[in-house]
Formats: sequence, C-alpha cells, structure tokens
Amino acid sequence: MVRLRDVYEGLVRREIRQGQQAGAIRTDIRPKYLALALLSLLNWSIFWYQPRAGLGPGDLADVLAQVFLEGSATGRR
Repeated sequence: MVRLRDVYEGLVRREIRQGQQAGAIRTDIRPKYLALALLSLLNWSIFWYQPRAGLGPGDLADVLAQVFLEGSATGRR
C-alpha cells in the first residue's frame, strides 16, 4: 500500500510540475507541498461529503478545484 501511495503521489507531483512549467500553477511553492495540499483537500472530502445535501459530484469537483487553484480569499484584507 505504501508503494502504491508513493506512486500515486508521484503522479500528482509530476502533473503539478508540468503545470508549473506551463505557467498555469504557481511556482513559489514546491510541487511536493502543492501535491500534499491537494491530496489532503481531496482525501478528507469523503468524511463530510453527502450527495443528498444538495451538492452534486460535479459541483463538488468544481468547488475543490476552485479552492485549490484560486484559493478562498477575496483579495481584500
């Protein structure tokens, strides 16, 4: 299981690295930490997500992608 986890995390890191090289993902945070943040965001949703609560799977995917890629701040301080 640990080996499979490491392989999966490596795939996520590689995609993040490619996104950084393409200019689509910020480069001031190492891919390792962006991957861990993304996996944490995704892995914990199984504990609170309830499809019958009004948020469909596609909507959940949109929310998680927006939070990961754009953050949650409004830009105001």
